[in-house]
Amino acid sequence: MKLGPEQNVQMPMKTVISLIIMVSLGTMGYFQIQEK
Repeated sequence: MKLGPEQNVQMPMKTVISLIIMVSLGTMGYFQIQEK
């Protein structure tokens, strides 16, 4: 595995995007449960 400047930038972006998706899904599911 070569870690170049491109991959050093890509990895944090992927983790940030996945974190945002997980948080948004969690909040959506939480509010749906609260409505019931």
